[in-house]
Amino acid sequence: MDNLLFDVGIVIIAAALLAYVARLLRQPMVLGYIIAGFVIGPAVLGFISSSVTISALSELGIAFLLFIVGLEIDFKVIRRSGLRAAGVGVFQVVCSAVLGFALARLFGFSVIESLYVGAALTFGSTMVVVKLLSDGGVLDTLQGRLALGVLLVQDVAAIFVLALLPNFAGFSVGSVGLSVAKGFVILAVAIVASRFLLPVFFRISASSTELLFLSAVSWLFGFAFFAEFLGYSLAVGAFVAGVTLASSHYRVEVVSRVKSLRDFFATVFFVSLGMQLAVPSLGGVPLVGVVAFALFVIVANPLMVALLASFFGYNSKVSVMSGLYLGQVSEFSLILSSVGVSLGHIGGDVAAVIAVVAALTITSTTYVIRYDEAVYRFLRRVFHLRVRESADSVQDKRHDVVLCGYNRIGYSIAKKLKELGRSFVVVDFNPDIVARLKRQGVQCVYGDVGDVELLKRLGIPAASLVISTVPGVYENELVIREARKGDAVAIVTSNHIDAALRFYDAGADYVIMPHFLGGEHVALLLEKFCDAPSMLSRRFEHIRELHQRRMLGHCHPLV
Repeated sequence: MDNLLFDVGIVIIAAALLAYVARLLRQPMVLGYIIAGFVIGPAVLGFISSSVTISALSELGIAFLLFIVGLEIDFKVIRRSGLRAAGVGVFQVVCSAVLGFALARLFGFSVIESLYVGAALTFGSTMVVVKLLSDGGVLDTLQGRLALGVLLVQDVAAIFVLALLPNFAGFSVGSVGLSVAKGFVILAVAIVASRFLLPVFFRISASSTELLFLSAVSWLFGFAFFAEFLGYSLAVGAFVAGVTLASSHYRVEVVSRVKSLRDFFATVFFVSLGMQLAVPSLGGVPLVGVVAFALFVIVANPLMVALLASFFGYNSKVSVMSGLYLGQVSEFSLILSSVGVSLGHIGGDVAAVIAVVAALTITSTTYVIRYDEAVYRFLRRVFHLRVRESADSVQDKRHDVVLCGYNRIGYSIAKKLKELGRSFVVVDFNPDIVARLKRQGVQCVYGDVGDVELLKRLGIPAASLVISTVPGVYENELVIREARKGDAVAIVTSNHIDAALRFYDAGADYVIMPHFLGGEHVALLLEKFCDAPSMLSRRFEHIRELHQRRMLGHCHPLV
């Protein structure tokens, strides 16, 4: 018991200290946890002499991690991202897995080891990417939504791989068929339980938050043990348990209650991975192999996503930038390697290689996403990337208003311009939006606002008003510069105060700041609707508008 308390205590203290260091260096805390495990493990200080207990705790961490993933995963996001994003995700998973397998075989790994390496190099980290894109305020851009759609496809594929892991060693048609049949049994039980047992089970416990918490954890372990009984890992059962709860009325409450427990065990899991990074364990793998795997994730995976996105109709900017966001190894990859070691399919040296590649790629992606605009402009100059324009050229057309970006803000602006009878043209690089606007008879151009040549052809100086709902600094500065060549009023958008002040210094007439608009709108409502009938009328109008926006896919993409 003393050893258990000492081991857990050392893990938490080391994780906290290295998490502070990672936070100061603006790195994901997961990286700090892995390094903490490396430091306190046998490779450096040797504080943890036996990792058996920690491995057991890390398995609990995997279960809670995937339970929360199942709770928070939103398959509607894939549908809102469109079939294009799903297509990009499916083809990327297949291509990356095949090429990753071939690369591992090239460096002398066995077939079973190559299967694990190929799978590990395929998936990007939803946790890391969503955090970094949210911090940068670009999660809601077209490239952010595309990347999120691809990541969700990868997460679903990773769960299928986890389910098939027990059959990797003795791969045969019969074993795979049996595994699939057992998977259908789990899904059937999950559907029946969620429809008939779950409502009764949680309706009784809803009156007590403690009982609700215990019920959720019991639900998790019930499915985890059932999955293990059928030959799957605990992680698969935990994920299915989370998915069954995702559609319930108690989802938010369960997530809030279980999340802290998940964070604790997940921290132990990532630290235990770091303990496996003993330097001797890498002795059988040449350094050039580790570097090659890392470069495959950082370069080849983004390139595949960019090419596939371009094939599915996205322009160069969206294709390249969505690819840049996916150049890291996923936490799912670390889970796959950990399960592979526990099943005896791979050794600690292979798991160590995957963990090192994860650490290198997660670190690199932090800087790539932070400077994504600069990276794209560099690649654009080097490879002479051009943005395809729509067939209806705008060089001989002049409009009263130029609207750059038809997202949620642009939709409201275009609606008001129609009501005012103003002549306007929409510029957007989402092919689905452009196609829909053309069907509605709206003048639109498929193109990138960051393309100087396109801005010149739009005739912005001759317009009376140009509005940009694109939050990018580079794009808005180009729009302002073009507007200043004539008498056009320039209205641009920013998610940050410093950038907004920078736009005003450049000559912007007004800067839209979306996260401040809610308060300003309520302030106007207080002036305009002071009586109950007026507010009731506004309420019904708002409900109708929300239904319309939901049909247009204007829901927020966060999972």
